[in-house]
Amino acid sequence: MTGRRNNRLRLPPRLRSWKPLVTVAVAVLAGLLAADSKTGARTGAVNAVTAVLEDLFLLFCSDDFGDASAPPDWIEVDEDEAAPAAPPDPAPSPSGQRGTGDGAPEAAPSKPSAPSAPKAGKISLEAAASSTYYVASWNVENLFDNRDDPRKPGDDEFLAGDPSTRWTSERLEQKLSHIAQVIRCMNGSKGPDILGLVEIETPALVEDLIGRLRGRDYAYAYGESPDRRGIDVALLYDRRRFTCVGTETHRVPRPAPLTRVILHVTLAARGGARLHCFVNHWPSRGIGVEESIPQRRAAARVLRREIEALRRREPSAAVLAFGDFNDTPEDASIAETLRALPPPPAGAPPAKSAKADTLYNLSQPLSRAGQGTHAYCARGRKEWKMLDQILASAPLLHPASPLVCDPASFEIVRPPCMLERHGWRKGVPIPTFQGEGRYRGGFSDHLPVAVRLNDGR
Repeated sequence: MTGRRNNRLRLPPRLRSWKPLVTVAVAVLAGLLAADSKTGARTGAVNAVTAVLEDLFLLFCSDDFGDASAPPDWIEVDEDEAAPAAPPDPAPSPSGQRGTGDGAPEAAPSKPSAPSAPKAGKISLEAAASSTYYVASWNVENLFDNRDDPRKPGDDEFLAGDPSTRWTSERLEQKLSHIAQVIRCMNGSKGPDILGLVEIETPALVEDLIGRLRGRDYAYAYGESPDRRGIDVALLYDRRRFTCVGTETHRVPRPAPLTRVILHVTLAARGGARLHCFVNHWPSRGIGVEESIPQRRAAARVLRREIEALRRREPSAAVLAFGDFNDTPEDASIAETLRALPPPPAGAPPAKSAKADTLYNLSQPLSRAGQGTHAYCARGRKEWKMLDQILASAPLLHPASPLVCDPASFEIVRPPCMLERHGWRKGVPIPTFQGEGRYRGGFSDHLPVAVRLNDGR
């Protein structure tokens, strides 16, 4: 009998040991796609397959962070160069201000060990002498400590024993180092003069972060929130450039859930001009975009009400409202409830009919051009959304004002070190966790935004 030749495809010897694994992977893929054809829920299957392929890629490729050509670390501080002494900030108010000045700050629970206070140096002196102010805002994505706070059930997922995160001291240290690295890259490696921070659990973490920002003399105001996850908002400011005049916190009522407060911090520049900063983190889209619209409109009504009240007390109030709004400039909460307008053309002041509480959304031009600060990634493609924004009141856009904002200076901060370098996610910020708890050890899932103010005097 003539033997029949076996024409089946045979794997190379090196790959034969992988045959069972490949067989299982193909079977799982076929099962997922078959289930999707019945239910129509293709997104879940494609995302699951994509995650598997990414994991296989990372088995053979190093998961390095960002571009190797990222700017070097901040310039070292020259401790021999004297700096002007900063006057102490006023004592903390009951509304929640905390500081690193001479006023006794409110005790912060579970304070981690932090480096010594920043010292004066070349960077801080150069920044103090400048007539330009750099204001930034950044959602730093779940900056939790790894200590259990019984008052915050939402922090349980960021403990060392949690199987989905295993939020160890080493991972927290890496997170803080990465955040400090990005902050130091801002403003031509001089760091921001004012920085709004979103998604921070405790004031102690803010103090730890400040200790890593040498060359600046940052103090901060903190907005303790009733948020179920235990995350808050904060504002950093350089005391060599600004003095804190006062702070307030404004809670967002129903129909919003227990969510973050809106932090109002009044700063006085060294020339005497006042700047009102409102730090926002509006309710998320977690329950669905349409379902959560009323919650964000409730937050918008609170911000609108407070800015109108401020204008009645201070007719020419200079206001910056920034943070993570969880809506785009075109969404109803901002375009209709807050009534934020696109900025006037370059070089043109606001219309004469614009009131002091008229807001201009400086991020709208880039949003309309398809840019954003957060990328929704699925099915091998990404969609950018401008969730992080900066809005300025009409007096800030008048050339004769004590502080003048240049709308054209609005920027999305993209340090190469925090961006994906390969694949279809290239250019997307590297998060701390990706998907269902896969640790990436990155920076944040949001990009910072910033704008420049000029001293008009």
